[in-house]
Amino acid sequence: MKRLVILLLSFLTLGCENPPSFQEMKSSFKQNKHTFSELQIYVCEMGKVEQPFRNCDGSFFIA
Repeated sequence: MKRLVILLLSFLTLGCENPPSFQEMKSSFKQNKHTFSELQIYVCEMGKVEQPFRNCDGSFFIA
């Protein structure tokens, strides 16, 4: 079991790539602008409706 955990952590560590540059992120945004717009519309519509939970003093309460 210990070897499995070490192996898994090794893969996670070695699998990390360099973070994308600003230009790569900007290019990705331009290529996927329609998807980002759809997400924006969806989230804004969710904000107009009272959700079944609320955040009070860092705790979540079911309404």
